[in-house]
Amino acid sequence: MLKSNWNVKLRQPSIKDLDDLLGWENDILKIDHTDMPVFYTKDQMVIYLNSNQDPFMNGQIRYMITIDDMSIGYIDLYNFDIVHSRAGVGIFIEKKFRKKGIANKALKTLIEISNKELLLNQLFAEVFQSNKAAISLFEHAGFKLNGLKKQWIRKQEAYEDLLFFQLMNT
Repeated sequence: MLKSNWNVKLRQPSIKDLDDLLGWENDILKIDHTDMPVFYTKDQMVIYLNSNQDPFMNGQIRYMITIDDMSIGYIDLYNFDIVHSRAGVGIFIEKKFRKKGIANKALKTLIEISNKELLLNQLFAEVFQSNKAAISLFEHAGFKLNGLKKQWIRKQEAYEDLLFFQLMNT
């Protein structure tokens, strides 16, 4: 897997992604990087995959990240706000595909979509202070650190700061 020129594409999720999405969404280790740990049943995921994926109606949209037609993660726009022309970005890459530049390519593609198709003014990302890989990813893509939420995330008996990044598209 030391390929340097991955053919990274984004596409809408489909029912063929059911098993991958269930595994990724319900991975207990993901809790280290999300402030909203939610676990989904197969029925809930089937309903989601068969639903309308319109960000203007749903306030979010997910794209599957693929290489050579194989799904290896997803990237989301959430809190899609058409009035204020902004959305949050979340990304997940399967562990064996991390640190290979794939997330960077997926994020750049999402930025293009948000500019050209969705006409968003800005994107934002909220990142745990301990998530050095995500911090590096967003900074490399041009996001600027624009805020700090002190002790925002409770982790067992301790609290962690949450960093707020923004990318202005205009």
